[in-house]
Parts: sequence; C-alpha cells; structure tokens
Amino acid sequence: MLAELTAEVRLRGLVAPKSDGPQAPAEAIDPICGMTVIVGAQTPHLHHEGNDYWYCNVGCRNRHAEDVAIGAGA
Repeated sequence: MLAELTAEVRLRGLVAPKSDGPQAPAEAIDPICGMTVIVGAQTPHLHHEGNDYWYCNVGCRNRHAEDVAIGAGA
C-alpha cells in the first residue's frame, strides 16, 4: 500500500486537498475555568466579536455567553 501511495505522489502528482480556510486550534484554554480543552466537532464553542472560544463543558460556555451578554448591555 505504501508503494502504491508513493507512486501516486511521485508519478501522478497526488497532493493533499486544500483547506477551505483557517483551522480550529488543536487545544484551547477555557476562558471561564482555565482548563485546557481538546478542540473537536463536539467541543462547546462560542464565536463573539470576531473571537472564537472553546470550553470544557456546556456550563462554562453558557456562563461565558451570559457574561458577554451582560457586558454588551452595560
């Protein structure tokens, strides 16, 4: 299998697909509790004022969403 893949790359110009845009980081710091979280499709996430935030659980995400909503209304 490795020989077939090598031949595809060298002889036929096989390349990796291009990215559609910026990738999420592999890890992030939860802004509420400070915990390091692994970013994945199921990681709680919030996009606010051009910034992306990831959380250890939905409770931290909800708390941060409430905090930024209160701050926006002040």
